[in-house]
Amino acid sequence: MQEMYDRINNFLDSRGIEDELFRNLISGFIIKHTELYGDVVSFDELMTRLDTNLKQIKWHDPSEIPNELEGMVGQYVGFDDNSIHMYFYKSVLRNPQILEDFKSVFLHELTHCAYDIKNNDYYKTESQVFCTMQQKLGGKVDVVSGTEIFMEPIINYISSTIEGKKNSAYVPQTLRISQLATIIGQDNIIYSAFYSDENTFKSCFDIFNNDAYEYFAEGISWLNHGGETGFRRGNEILNNFFSGNIPVLSNNKREFQEIENTDLKSINTDFFNNQIEPEKLSKNRIKKLIKTLKKNGFVNSITLSLIVMIVGIVILLLVFFYKL
Repeated sequence: MQEMYDRINNFLDSRGIEDELFRNLISGFIIKHTELYGDVVSFDELMTRLDTNLKQIKWHDPSEIPNELEGMVGQYVGFDDNSIHMYFYKSVLRNPQILEDFKSVFLHELTHCAYDIKNNDYYKTESQVFCTMQQKLGGKVDVVSGTEIFMEPIINYISSTIEGKKNSAYVPQTLRISQLATIIGQDNIIYSAFYSDENTFKSCFDIFNNDAYEYFAEGISWLNHGGETGFRRGNEILNNFFSGNIPVLSNNKREFQEIENTDLKSINTDFFNNQIEPEKLSKNRIKKLIKTLKKNGFVNSITLSLIVMIVGIVILLLVFFYKL
């Protein structure tokens, strides 16, 4: 145990993290994570991930929050930044409740940090909980493959479990992930999330009937949508799910979900990683995409023409760069 503490302290020293609050929170996170999930994610693996992903912690006054992040109080930024940003006035932490909220936010962002994977590919993409992201010029981050549906619910489930109490973030989603964990096992969730392995996560749903994974994802997606409609519809679906009332999706709906989650977002990534050639892309994925959209009634002739035109331009550009 002393060796573990020494390694944690050396890590914190190497990052210049001197604030006792942050040191205690990070140390506690690492130790508790290892106690709870050490059989799935070893202490060494966790430390390696943090060593790669956490460069520094930046404390900001709330007045410094960028307009596009209005309302945010904490954020982990990967890529070239690799920092946790906290937007709190230090003086307000004298309030015990605000201090507890601060701790919850920080542990949530620290979990994002620990569960982020550097893919070391041409575009320096990063993956996290079944979602692969790419940073564009200007710092904007786009999803290029996978799904974001489970990222925040699973991250918050992990951070709140480590903290040992509920927090005020993603409340209904976190509850549903917790319910799921009692059925498929939390180790399966942790493994799938830490390695961003959606196929392993999806295989855990084989114990259910019909299209369980897709139905559960639909329920979580509605909860993520928010609002009265999202809350009502999401809970309706998930109550059915946990009651065993899981429908079989139509082939059209299943095809559209698969394309939406993989093909559209992965075109750019697959092409530039030499996984698919432009000609194959045009003949296979785009043709299948348009066919599925038409079957589902998502496009009329005008919209379809626009899609074909846009896709044609994309293909021409890809072919041009491919042949350079």
